[in-house]
Amino acid sequence: MIHQTEKISIYPPETSGPISADQQYSLLELLKIVECEYRNQLSELHHRYQKPLTLRDVELQNQEPAPRNQKLVVRSYVYRKDKKGDIEIRIFVHSTGKKTERRVAKAIYTLNVSSNG
Repeated sequence: MIHQTEKISIYPPETSGPISADQQYSLLELLKIVECEYRNQLSELHHRYQKPLTLRDVELQNQEPAPRNQKLVVRSYVYRKDKKGDIEIRIFVHSTGKKTERRVAKAIYTLNVSSNG
């Protein structure tokens, strides 16, 4: 692993009580949060290597998205993938309650350092 960063963002509670579909973060909303929180890091890697940065995978990690009334913790892990030097950026979104934290989404970006394009 090259380095790890963590950003804790508090997205204010909008409701309380039973959770319905409109009271949860959608996958698209979580991806927007990831890209907003890590825009600088992702663009810095892209500009440093002058290579394409692609979103390889994004998915929910549990059966349902995160409740809107809990804060989100966003963590990033940057890895060298192989001997060619390609880089993988894994970003995880965790929903935190008073005593628990659970992973709710994952996004994986790849920076193709070894490509000629």
